[in-house]
Amino acid sequence: MSKMVDFKDNCGFGVIADIKGNPTHEMVNDALTALERMMHRGAIAADGKSGDGSGLLFSLPKDFFRKKAKEFGIDLPEQFGVGVIFLKNEKHKQIIEEFCEKNDLKVLLWREVTVNTNALGELALKTMPKIYHVFIVPNSIIATKRFEELLYLTRKEIENAIDDKDFYIPTFSSKKVAYKGLLMPNHIKEFYPDLADKDFKVYLFALFKAFIPKKKIKNLVYLNVNPGTCRSERSGVINKFKEKDNSIFRGKIHRENLFINATLRQGNGYQQCLQFLNNHQKEQGIIYTLSRKKTEDLAEFLQKNGYKSRAYHAGLNKERRHRAFRDFVNDEIDIVVATIAFGMGIDKSNIRFVVHMSLPKTMEGYYQEMGRAGRDGLPSEVLLLHSSADVGVLGGFIADIEDEEYQEYIYHPILAMRGDNICNIYIYHIT
Repeated sequence: MSKMVDFKDNCGFGVIADIKGNPTHEMVNDALTALERMMHRGAIAADGKSGDGSGLLFSLPKDFFRKKAKEFGIDLPEQFGVGVIFLKNEKHKQIIEEFCEKNDLKVLLWREVTVNTNALGELALKTMPKIYHVFIVPNSIIATKRFEELLYLTRKEIENAIDDKDFYIPTFSSKKVAYKGLLMPNHIKEFYPDLADKDFKVYLFALFKAFIPKKKIKNLVYLNVNPGTCRSERSGVINKFKEKDNSIFRGKIHRENLFINATLRQGNGYQQCLQFLNNHQKEQGIIYTLSRKKTEDLAEFLQKNGYKSRAYHAGLNKERRHRAFRDFVNDEIDIVVATIAFGMGIDKSNIRFVVHMSLPKTMEGYYQEMGRAGRDGLPSEVLLLHSSADVGVLGGFIADIEDEEYQEYIYHPILAMRGDNICNIYIYHIT
């Protein structure tokens, strides 16, 4: 616990077992709850449902699979295994059966797994294969004595024989079975109705939530085009990449769980901020200001009005910064009032609101900062308080940038934020 401030991007993983080996359906519910706690791990696609991948590995629920086989008129023997197969080419089934027969194993049944595609995002749905459970039994006396070994050997031989990016074997075993996919942890139960069956009883599970860094794609260029850039300029940049025969992948930023609002700031905005917080009692959030002094002034104001808040900025000593970070992550305070120095590396999914007390320095910065709200997929709110005076303040910051090309790049969307357009420019590009 002393290292709570040393967060890094990584996969989430966990294991729970009944030490007496007693299978229960409650263990499945525990697994689903634990996996949902991993929402903050990894990435979420713009469709709000596709992710890097998540899943559960269970001890084999034998009663459940016996019941499913019985539905097809098959009584499973004492010893049986189940392979989980992802495929798009139905001809691969024949290859699997041939390797099983070669290794004294017999395929009794192919069961297409029932899934609910409404739980998938657009990206995951486009790549979804068919998912099968293949029921396998030993076909000789020798095979019964080394059944699990033969299943493992057969799986490896099948994987070596089938060179197809759409083919995958998550598990092929008499002891365990996997339920996984490119979906968010809170949707896995919805996607796999099997997991709601009361006969699905296990005594052990392992869970994971994947994090896949961008470097997995060779020579990837990640281009964040400033939303303030006009359509013709954006098209020009993209066409430059197309000229070199590159593949172009476009993403969108709309997140349905975020309610985004922008309004003119009245005075210093403190009373507006209080009014906003009245709807977020005992919820956690971040309030961004442009200056260090304003973070401390606003944090003190909120404390006097009964809110557990703390200031955070680069001017504080290391101990005070770590204390604010640690207390926020551990839910000991509800609000951090900060400059942009706060936020990078936050591993926290239950941030319910983000407030900006003035216009952020850049459009990209705004997207990143407000995107820290609602990473668990639950409804969250974003508020931007602005004034025409903010444009002058930001202009002063930008004037200090030595790189003239970058200065113009930053200043372009700021120039559009004048008068009545100051609110619309942000909301237009977000929604």
